[in-house]
Amino acid sequence: MGTVDSPTRAALGEMATASPGHVATAWVQVTPPTSPSSRDQVQMGYDVRLKEVVLFGGYDPAVVPLGDTWVFHAGVWTNLTPNLTVSPPARWGAGFAYDPQQPAGMILFGGRNTTQFFNDTWLFNGTAWFNLTSGPAPSPRGAGVGLAYDAPDHALVLHGGGTGNVPSGSFSPWTRYNDTWAFVHGHWANRTRAAGPGPGSRSGMVAVYDPVLRGVLYFGGILQYPNGTTATMQDTWSFVHGVWKLLATRGSPPALYAPAITWDPTLKGAILFGENTSSGFDPTYEYRAGAWRNVSPVITASPATRGNVGLTFDKADGYLVLFGGDTPPPNYSYRSDTWAFV
Repeated sequence: MGTVDSPTRAALGEMATASPGHVATAWVQVTPPTSPSSRDQVQMGYDVRLKEVVLFGGYDPAVVPLGDTWVFHAGVWTNLTPNLTVSPPARWGAGFAYDPQQPAGMILFGGRNTTQFFNDTWLFNGTAWFNLTSGPAPSPRGAGVGLAYDAPDHALVLHGGGTGNVPSGSFSPWTRYNDTWAFVHGHWANRTRAAGPGPGSRSGMVAVYDPVLRGVLYFGGILQYPNGTTATMQDTWSFVHGVWKLLATRGSPPALYAPAITWDPTLKGAILFGENTSSGFDPTYEYRAGAWRNVSPVITASPATRGNVGLTFDKADGYLVLFGGDTPPPNYSYRSDTWAFV
């Protein structure tokens, strides 16, 4: 598993032998022999077929877009980039999700570099990248594209995202989007009209498939009103059988800076991580049965304050994996540490 201290080794050992009913209770730092460099807004997800976590790109502390590809398994990061002849252009803030349709693999959509936004679609099958771009597609966008696989509808579902601050650092105005698209067997279809009134024009929504809900769960993001003003949202939406619904939930998380979400099958709930913009504390929240609950560890350490992290459940290893991210403005600090929620 790479180099880990005694408490880490003990915690991961207990986790590996835990019963199927084991419930995550603590964050444990993992220290592999090598890791991706410090970066923000990575694209990261779990490939069910490969049984590995896949990471692509992000941007470094100098705001240089990155285009490297890594996998994580059994506590070890492996850089696949030297063996790849083709890769997507370097970028950050894209949609990234596993698509079990043929051909199965991780699907990458959109994102940006310092001067442009993308609307290309790529597949990573574990050994190579393939450009699937063809026909109609959502417009170029980044800033956190809400993308997740909707199992009953056999489609990837995308909502929102935005464009702005071009070139990077210019602080040009943002435009956020209110459209909903489905990616089915290699083709995009606009489902905005059929889906009905939805979350509105927003970027930074986080999305995950909820097998209990049997639909995609969306949380938060930055909503842009018609007059151009914005608000950081704390609302929870579902997308079930192609229709949007605002969920009445209990115990909603506070407004969070650039959160991330994933499904934890051991908890049978969604796990949300991000920085509380009012307190500076990074809470860990669980969504289950219509309610949010703060499950932040009280005694053990947690990842240092950050947002824009990579977060996914590593099914093969049996724990959540968190990587990278940054502290919020104005004092950005970029991370390259790896944590497991065990």
